[in-house]
Amino acid sequence: MVIFTFFAHDSNIDLVKSMHYDLVFEKRTDIKINSILCIPIKNADQEVIGMVQLANKIDNNGRFCSSDLQILKHYIEYCGTILVKSQMYYLCAYEYERCQCLLEVLHGLFKEQTDLEKIFYTIIEKAQILLKCENCLILIQTDLGESEEKKSFDVYQIDVKPKHSVLDNQVVISHDLVNYVLTTGESVNLKSPYSDPRFDPNVDLGFDFLTNTKLLMPIKNLNGEPIGCIRVLNRIDNQPFDENDEQLLEAFCIFCGLGITNTLMFRKLEKSVAEKSVAFDVLSYHANYPKIEMEAFVEKLPPNERFFTINPMIHVDYLCSYRFDDFSLNQDEMVVASYEMFKRLGLIKSFKIDKKTLFQFLLTVRKNYRDVEFHNWSHAFNVCQNMFAIFMVRKIRNQNSKISKYLQDTEKMALMVGCLCHDLDHRGTNNLFQIE
Repeated sequence: MVIFTFFAHDSNIDLVKSMHYDLVFEKRTDIKINSILCIPIKNADQEVIGMVQLANKIDNNGRFCSSDLQILKHYIEYCGTILVKSQMYYLCAYEYERCQCLLEVLHGLFKEQTDLEKIFYTIIEKAQILLKCENCLILIQTDLGESEEKKSFDVYQIDVKPKHSVLDNQVVISHDLVNYVLTTGESVNLKSPYSDPRFDPNVDLGFDFLTNTKLLMPIKNLNGEPIGCIRVLNRIDNQPFDENDEQLLEAFCIFCGLGITNTLMFRKLEKSVAEKSVAFDVLSYHANYPKIEMEAFVEKLPPNERFFTINPMIHVDYLCSYRFDDFSLNQDEMVVASYEMFKRLGLIKSFKIDKKTLFQFLLTVRKNYRDVEFHNWSHAFNVCQNMFAIFMVRKIRNQNSKISKYLQDTEKMALMVGCLCHDLDHRGTNNLFQIE
């Protein structure tokens, strides 16, 4: 109205006796206007934030006087304070709701790492609630390497009903706008779509409602490259999308990008774990000594474990000597001698090791040594025998004592196993060869 416009620009309070009046109010209310009293509502900074209009005073010949103006002036001071507080409360409530929705999206984002659709549905639901729009849709580009004319999208959308639905790639979308967003990485806010040349009116043919306002925002990956976009249509209050809506939708786009990145990383991790598991199974199959051959090996041994009957050198008196000749034993006899050393140290009894289990371990260790000149199974056995001699020798520097009494069984076990396994899969080369 003319009076509202006047007071919005000129906030001075005055009693206007004659002014042109717009008849729109009369037509809408069917009230004949005889007199009007208008006064602006101001905030603490003396900025006009509203207007109060009184019409048709009942007494005093239907005209407002100066006393009416003063009364309304004092009343409006309280109204201004209440209005400002109400606006602040509304903004706080809106901000609380906004933060709550964003936290719920984040919670769902970190809770769900495998199903991208669930993440998108959560984002769409919260976006529709906060933006108060009729439709929200996420488009994810699936063929980034193709030409611009061959772009296709996975489309995630929630119908008017609570039921979730996934539309196929043939859904009608405004490809010009989508291509513009993906190419430039910029958002598009159409406050009047039909007056914008980038908008395709044929898009509305696939929907049950008319597009009044439209907002598109790009979804970017970690490199800042657009990989899709979010599109929202028609605010419920029929107002265009404002700056707050753009900021909120931008946050949802960031969550979409994080969801895609996390899901892809999780899928790669799952694939790597699966490949590792398969490789480990294959490696274990080839690295382990066959169980049937191990059992045949054990069956050939003396039942009373008098292994010196196989070779006299497999006796504790020889094995605990620094002068032990490991060349006096063949490959199989070295395995039996290793078992004898574990037995004499009391490790089999302490750790309750099954006989076949220990032989399976010793034969597997021998199998995984390469047939090289030095760093081979014979060398590993020689080192282990020297460690056994250190544990068992009675005279070191003319002192009658056993060094093993200063070590616990777990430490002796670690040293013996470490000696046997220290050159596993060694290729027989030295450090200089590796450097060159």
